Amino acid sequence: MSDKWNRRKLYETFPDNSIALNWCINKGFIPSEKLCQVHRQPMIIETGHGKFGRFVCNKGNCKGRNKITRVDATWFENVKLELPTVFSLMYSFARNESYDETINEAAKIESAIRTSTGTVSDWFNYSRELICDDFLSQQEFRGKIGGVNCIVQVDETKIGRRKYHKGRHVEGAWLVGLIEDGSEDFRLELCPNNERTADVLHGIIDQDVMV
Repeated sequence: MSDKWNRRKLYETFPDNSIALNWCINKGFIPSEKLCQVHRQPMIIETGHGKFGRFVCNKGNCKGRNKITRVDATWFENVKLELPTVFSLMYSFARNESYDETINEAAKIESAIRTSTGTVSDWFNYSRELICDDFLSQQEFRGKIGGVNCIVQVDETKIGRRKYHKGRHVEGAWLVGLIEDGSEDFRLELCPNNERTADVLHGIIDQDVMV
């Protein structure tokens, strides 16, 4: 079978939450074990807790106290949706589908609750934020863009913080994007101290653009 994903492969691979969970564990997206920080021994898994289960240590003073969700610090932390629905939303985001297309496709999943535009918006924003975070973490290894006779376009936008940790976002961070005309090479920079001043913008340009 081709490694490329399509809707048919998506529905066949993730027919229900249990199978989708096992797939995530096998791929390493959700941990299969965790050590107790107190006893340095593997914790047991309680599968009946929530959609994903949780890690529990029943040794010594930890008994009945040391519990942590199995998806702590993963993409799926605090997720309330069924995993097949989550993967459908992620697939729609990757294909740049409209909200209506995304909702209609998610509705084809067996036993799925109809997805709202608010849920789609939250997941699309969440996906964008994680992509930005990953890009920013790797950007320090890149050089400058631009140079003699090159035009670099500069724009700014405001991104909110992760909805599934902080609730519906109101405040956010200002982000400056720079891209060289005729190239796919670009840079993203968070405004220091979240300030949008001329000095901040000039500093970002000096840092990322050859003049």
